[in-house]
Amino acid sequence: TEENLVALFKATGTYLYAVRNLPYDIVPGTDPVCGYRKRSRWVPVDGVSDDTACRAVSSVSVTDDTHASMASAVYDSRDENLYLKDVMFKGTCHENDTEKVGFAVFVAEKGICYKNVNPSELGVYDFTNWNHAGGGLDSNITKWNETASIYFPASHTVQNWESSKGALAYRGRYGDSKNYNDLDGSMKKFTPAKDLSLYPYTQDFNEKKGGTVVCGSPGEVASDPTLDDHFEVRGGSLEEGYGAKQAQTVWTTQAVYSPDQLRQRMAFALSQIFVVDPNIITGHNYVTEPELFYYDIFVRNGLGNYFDVMREVSYSSRMAEMLTYIRNKSVQPGWYNNGKLNYPDENYARELMQLFTIGLVELNLDGSIRRDPLGVPLKTYNSQDVMSFARTWTGFDYHTRRGNMEDIPSPSRWDRLSPMKIAGVTWRDWFPKRGLSGKYIGDDKPLCADLPNKHFLKIGAQYRLLGGSSRPRMHNNHARGYDNWDNIGTKRFVLNPATSSLYARLCAADSDGACTFPAVVTLDTNLECDGVECN
Repeated sequence: TEENLVALFKATGTYLYAVRNLPYDIVPGTDPVCGYRKRSRWVPVDGVSDDTACRAVSSVSVTDDTHASMASAVYDSRDENLYLKDVMFKGTCHENDTEKVGFAVFVAEKGICYKNVNPSELGVYDFTNWNHAGGGLDSNITKWNETASIYFPASHTVQNWESSKGALAYRGRYGDSKNYNDLDGSMKKFTPAKDLSLYPYTQDFNEKKGGTVVCGSPGEVASDPTLDDHFEVRGGSLEEGYGAKQAQTVWTTQAVYSPDQLRQRMAFALSQIFVVDPNIITGHNYVTEPELFYYDIFVRNGLGNYFDVMREVSYSSRMAEMLTYIRNKSVQPGWYNNGKLNYPDENYARELMQLFTIGLVELNLDGSIRRDPLGVPLKTYNSQDVMSFARTWTGFDYHTRRGNMEDIPSPSRWDRLSPMKIAGVTWRDWFPKRGLSGKYIGDDKPLCADLPNKHFLKIGAQYRLLGGSSRPRMHNNHARGYDNWDNIGTKRFVLNPATSSLYARLCAADSDGACTFPAVVTLDTNLECDGVECN
């Protein structure tokens, strides 16, 4: 925002400006607004509250079909920036409008008029090293430091901007959140709370204000409520090699001195079966938490069920990196994008059977090898089985890095602790897969299409608390939506606290009427729908 950019200038001398008033027309290399799966930028127009007035905002007019299609795309955008929206268009425009830009659309559901603008409008750029005609910074640049916005001269063309912006360092979009650790090195020579006074995190026990609630790891100890909110400690600050020794020290102490020696020995044995190499990722071998978190799978389940071990290991990004099924894709993306048949990676599908479970040959109950009438050992699986199971391990991807976890050097934006997610509909192979028993995986299980209407309000529906906000930084839905452009099936709605029975159950108010929001809520009775829930 303007206040933050001005404060940054005062603290660092960096000329960061939001660029405004950019001209916009199609130039070589610029995508048309109506292009399928093309991104465009839109800004809200103040003081316009009806469709007629909105269309008059711009001299560029479009047909009703194009207007409705684009208004729908703007409405569906997940971009939460208050000053602009970046929209990916997946609809169709009238053939007369395919080359038009700069028009306005009225989003009736929000009562807001949005105008299409230059894709760089309200982009924040660093002008500190701007060298105008060899003379360096001049007053035409420096005079804007009190407003943090620079207005593009009306006499210049869009070509002037396109040829000039390459000399400027792009820092982000006006209105987006920026973490201190993600700033350029030259801008870190200050203490945020002291030099900027920018909305520091504070703890208010009575009103329960403070940092975002973030789901922790299994067995993670709760934060000390007497301390303020301070994050983040990054592993990259450790000297090279020290992190690896730290991990070894923690493991050795636990393995040797813990009173549950049987569990510790079982965990060690399991870790020698489900092996991962900490060096599989460059620089990862001196980070502690991901390795200890993976090892804890065996500690937790060492005296439990082997199936639970396999399930947690299979969803671990550490194993997916080790056996190369992270971001494993079905045939569809390769065929759709370049006409090639790229089959899914078979590494984990094979090793799960050969090394982790059934081995290469069938066994009798006494452990002897089963043979056919000719004395040939019976194989447990064949190449067709491997190909079928490989399709099962498609679509897995990291979650976006959350808070309250150790980072790897660089830093990384990926979460290497939480179980992986199914990324998108194109990566995942959704077709039936044949199992070793001759039946298809998932037989006898109910389909989502068979669930009763409004099943989320029925007895047995379970809700898990995922955090204090639906889109905080480092949860899996980033404010820009970069990891969710294709996830068009995501449904979001806001419950009415005053009338929604579901909200009342999730709130679980205490005697003072304050919500407690339990970690898990399971409905023990059918609920009536309310408002948007009924849709």
